Amino acid sequence: MALASSLHRMSTSSGSSSSSNTFLLPTTDLIISDNQLIDILLNDQNTEYKIQTVNRWCKNTRRNRLSTILDVSQRHDVLLSLINILQQTTNLEYQYNCLTLLSEIHINIHHYDQRIYLPAIIQCFSSTSNDVQSLTVQLLTKQIHLTSDIRTFLFIYLQDGLKSSNIRIRVMAIQSLTELLNTIHQYENLSPIFEVLLQNLQDNTFRSTYNTILLNSIQHIKQIIGLDSIHTYLENYLPILKQTYYTYVPQINEQSQIVPLDTDLDDDDDRTPRASQNNTSQLDNSHSLLSNRKPPLPITNDNLDFYSIIDSLRSNWSVADETNRLNYLEHFKQSCEKYLQKIRTQYLSPSHELEFHQVLHTFLTSILDLLSYLTSSNLDISIKIKLVLSTCLGWLIKHAQVIYCKRNFKTICTVFKNILRNGQSNNRQLAKLSVSLILLLENFVQPPLILNELIDDNFESYNYRIQLEMLAIVTATLLKYRQYQYENLSKISPYFLPLLISNRRELRHGAIECFTVICSYYNSYNPLTLAIFETNQPIKHLLTSIEILSIDAFNALRFRLLRNVLPSLTGKGNITPGLVCDSNTLNDPDAKFILLVNNPTPTPRTTTAPIIESSSSLTKITPTNNKLLQLAMPFAASTTKTITNDTVMRSREIPPLKASDADHDLQRFTTTNHHYEPPKN
Repeated sequence: MALASSLHRMSTSSGSSSSSNTFLLPTTDLIISDNQLIDILLNDQNTEYKIQTVNRWCKNTRRNRLSTILDVSQRHDVLLSLINILQQTTNLEYQYNCLTLLSEIHINIHHYDQRIYLPAIIQCFSSTSNDVQSLTVQLLTKQIHLTSDIRTFLFIYLQDGLKSSNIRIRVMAIQSLTELLNTIHQYENLSPIFEVLLQNLQDNTFRSTYNTILLNSIQHIKQIIGLDSIHTYLENYLPILKQTYYTYVPQINEQSQIVPLDTDLDDDDDRTPRASQNNTSQLDNSHSLLSNRKPPLPITNDNLDFYSIIDSLRSNWSVADETNRLNYLEHFKQSCEKYLQKIRTQYLSPSHELEFHQVLHTFLTSILDLLSYLTSSNLDISIKIKLVLSTCLGWLIKHAQVIYCKRNFKTICTVFKNILRNGQSNNRQLAKLSVSLILLLENFVQPPLILNELIDDNFESYNYRIQLEMLAIVTATLLKYRQYQYENLSKISPYFLPLLISNRRELRHGAIECFTVICSYYNSYNPLTLAIFETNQPIKHLLTSIEILSIDAFNALRFRLLRNVLPSLTGKGNITPGLVCDSNTLNDPDAKFILLVNNPTPTPRTTTAPIIESSSSLTKITPTNNKLLQLAMPFAASTTKTITNDTVMRSREIPPLKASDADHDLQRFTTTNHHYEPPKN
């Protein structure tokens, strides 16, 4: 049943036409200047006058976009003013205009505390205007895809939307789930949302009126997270809700369909051939280690079961050549798939849930033990085998999820580090996979615990590629999981200090980007200023350590921090740096410092500002080495940013992060149809 028919929404004259609005003046008196608008929003105390002013300004035929007339220092206060009015009025025209203005400046405000503005936006679901409701959904969809704090978004959406006492808000919030949520949210905790849906489904009156809307949203979440997660949710609910689920939710399509995300690992600066991807809908293979584009490798003995293959792998691994190892792993992956399907079929009925989880735990432990064994010895492992082993580890994490990962994260991290350390030098393809794999693990285990396991006293012995991967992992973690407290950063960051004066440009660049995010974390991701460098003790202590190490590194990082531009996560397993080398940044202290790799030793500390070599003595920027700041792995810059040296540009607010779905890539841990890069020494 459509919501429109359920709620009998009306496009009232006040919602669809401005003529009935008592605050609108004749067209001859519509001129409100930009400065007047800002001044009234910031300083006037009369709410009705503010409503009238906003509506009149929005009628200006040649009005500027709000984002172009706001100074950086005004954004937060203007946002508060607009939101406060939105919470106090039911004026349909103001609701529409306000949401339009918020959408215009959303790119600059989405990283603010969501508790400030999300409840007021969700409240607009109660509007009787179709246009207002449509804008509300659009704005909420933008927010959930841009925010780095999805958990807070979901909590507010649950409390103010799905649990609202206003029936119109609640129904619209339920209906909009199909637009807000998609496969990139499969590892978020959707259990509270799913529980509320079942509670509404249990309500006879609500179910009889909004049954279709409820079932659509329930089925949509099932498609996103998969049946195994659904059953995990159900076992934690009250028995009555489990009964409601099995009574009213159709179970005819247990193999849910999921549209796979784009998993092409290519980017604009990476010319390595990759496997092509199929973007069409297909039956759910999110739990498959096998590519649906590659015929399965025939198993010569159909009776060869899962544990027999494990024994065979253990006994033959050390003496087998690369071809045989790959064949063994292919057999192993097929047996994993078959065995998992077997225990699901045998135990996954509600009456056998306990037995199912016991058998699943034994199964997962056998896989983890095998991966530990295969990676424990210092064998000459090729890149091909490293990629397959990483794929297997990602598959394990994905199926193990919260409880198992929390109990075994130390072993998982050890396997991960062994894959990186053993055998051939890593390449960019493995680096991208590594970042995605760790972000996936951090969905189930607190990220500070994972970083503690990865960054330890062995860091200095790693080759530069592994060090660069660790820099990328720390950077990506701090960008994505901002809500955690990283008290261990003071222990981790000293390991990165020597990288600032490395004779490799990618390490210098990676370290500067990582320290930029670390300092931003210390300042609660707010814009950095020179004053903060003196008053924020963690930042001051870090900068002092760097100043002792190298005055050039100290000045370069300070300049980089004052840009107030964070690196961003991309959907292709990369981190796009906030600093890109082009003609505009070539003579900036931070870019120059990265270019100066001829002398990797610390520059003696002086009392005066350092004299940096002229651009003529530096490496000349050519189409080839223009990549020098487009870090080889896994940092990459797919666009060129213009950074000026004026104070306004350097003090601007931290820009939005790109939507990060590398760690949610369904096929990233399922495909085995790789095109391998040659190892790079």
